Amino acid sequence: MRNLCCLLFFLFMYCLTSMSCVQKNAFECRSSCEEKGHCHLAGTSCLALDKFDCLESRLCKEEGKCTHHDSKCIAGNAMDCRASTGCTTNGKCSFENNRCIIKVDADCQNLSICQKLGQCTAQQEKCVVSKVEDCARSEVCREEGLCKPLKQKCVALEDQDCLKTPPCRELGRCTASEEKCVVSKVEDCANSQACKERGLCQPKDQMCVALNDDECQQSTLCKQSGHCFAVDEKCQPGTDKACRDSDSCRERGTCTFQMDPSGNRICMPATSEDCKQSKACQRSGHCYGSKNTRQCVRVAYGGCTKNDNCILHGHCSSVQSKGFFGVAASCIAAEDVDCQKRSDVCTKYGRCTAENETCVAREKKDCESSGLCKQNGLCQPSGEKGCLAQTEKDCEDSDACQKNARCTPLDGACVLQKDGDCRKSLLCRNEGLCGLVEDSCRAVDAKDCKASENCKLEGLCRLVDEKCQALKDSDCAESEACKQHNRCVAEDGKCIVDN
Repeated sequence: MRNLCCLLFFLFMYCLTSMSCVQKNAFECRSSCEEKGHCHLAGTSCLALDKFDCLESRLCKEEGKCTHHDSKCIAGNAMDCRASTGCTTNGKCSFENNRCIIKVDADCQNLSICQKLGQCTAQQEKCVVSKVEDCARSEVCREEGLCKPLKQKCVALEDQDCLKTPPCRELGRCTASEEKCVVSKVEDCANSQACKERGLCQPKDQMCVALNDDECQQSTLCKQSGHCFAVDEKCQPGTDKACRDSDSCRERGTCTFQMDPSGNRICMPATSEDCKQSKACQRSGHCYGSKNTRQCVRVAYGGCTKNDNCILHGHCSSVQSKGFFGVAASCIAAEDVDCQKRSDVCTKYGRCTAENETCVAREKKDCESSGLCKQNGLCQPSGEKGCLAQTEKDCEDSDACQKNARCTPLDGACVLQKDGDCRKSLLCRNEGLCGLVEDSCRAVDAKDCKASENCKLEGLCRLVDEKCQALKDSDCAESEACKQHNRCVAEDGKCIVDN
């Protein structure tokens, strides 16, 4: 009985193992079928049973292995090879020993590597550069002057190879040197489009560059864009006159020479006046000179009045300009009305003039009428910085000086800086706080307490702990607090009513 059980267990395990192998091989046949056409399980192997298995495989499409032979897929004839992608992309179009290979020049001559690089000759199952005609018919000959075979590649060996190429005509690369076409001689550059169009007329480091103003000023770039001066080996703008004389000034309003924030030399519309005389303004309404885009743009005056930046900053007009992501709208201060009528920045801060797309302070009367002058001593217009305090008079006449002793101008504001500031203020006259101690006005002299208004009115006539206080009933007796309100008794530093 025991032996029978062991036999049954052995048979069960054998069957289980055999089933897993069958399942495993069946799975492997699915991938082998797609790859090689070996689609059917025979024992433990995947085999091709007929030509249809082969025709659907990747190796048939790519390597011409489309013929069924001895349970496998092989390249069976020249037709298999010519129909494969290996023929059209790699030149493996000839049949030999059940393989598709590169065998004759015709296999190479329809390939892109032949047409572009001159690899048109079949050698040792590869397409290589071998003959003059390989290079002569290639793109690298026509486009780069690489027209002679050398070490299985096309190179430039004679100036004649370079002279008919676009890089020679356009960039002056007309001399054969070190197997390529380069800039070498003055005439290479002088005859090029780079010289005529951009003033790049002198050879340097195998390139054509701009080295003198005369050649820049004869170039198309000078006439069209005002790039008339040789700077950093290229033609760039250099004067307002060159910008104004250019086609770009008349067409687009780029009439003023400036350096941009990155240090680049540019012709741009410095003001809207540059734009208003341009054809861009007359034809399409691009009449406003934008500081941000450095172009003439179209403005909808008052187009941003519902925007918070209109109320807060005077950016009340809408400007549209073309950028990388298409047409974009932004809000700017385009005219004085944006600052003066459509927003509060003029009445509150004295910024009443639209300049460089924002509201700035330009007139002293604007600062004075805003209230900032009387309140804080900010009386002097300072452009984008707004209204600032710049003289002692600005501060001394202000409420900031009278009420808070901020009587000295510093960095555009009125600040408390010295004893004299305290003495100029009501803090000294009213409360006797006439000395500067640790950034505040405090009582430092008994005479100041005696002379203060609070001594006469409230009886606070004696110096105690840097404050003026009432210590004796006699301090209160002469005060208005005693005479008018019966507060004639000194207690806790104050005059109170005697109960």
